[in-house]
Amino acid sequence: MPKIIQNIDKIIYYLRLALGKIEVARNAYEKHKQTRGLDMLTIVSALHGVPINHAILAEIYISSSNKEIEKSIKLLTKLEKNLLKNHQALHVRYRRDLLEIMNLMQLARNTSSIEEKHEIILQAISELSEFRKVLEQYNI
Repeated sequence: MPKIIQNIDKIIYYLRLALGKIEVARNAYEKHKQTRGLDMLTIVSALHGVPINHAILAEIYISSSNKEIEKSIKLLTKLEKNLLKNHQALHVRYRRDLLEIMNLMQLARNTSSIEEKHEIILQAISELSEFRKVLEQYNI
């Protein structure tokens, strides 16, 4: 499998990891709203000296998802430079698509809303999958 396709697969993998972490954050936040802050997690963690509740847990997972998105952005930047260096005709043709995907990932990283972040990541994965299909046609 060509390296560019492998890199796109890695980017999609990291975005899916981020998506999973967003799901956990969403569930933790919903649990926090249901329990109004006092639940077994808070009690048990306080007994161990580090009080934590589901809202804090949600923030931890959101932060972790942002790290996965950051990895995806770095890989996409490398992929874009690789296309520029080795496949200039394709770079010229798909530069705008790459920039749109990059903007989506940056927006996902900077968005604080769990729902918006989820939707943006899904859209980025979809567009990357389409881009991957296009590149497969060129046997890169």
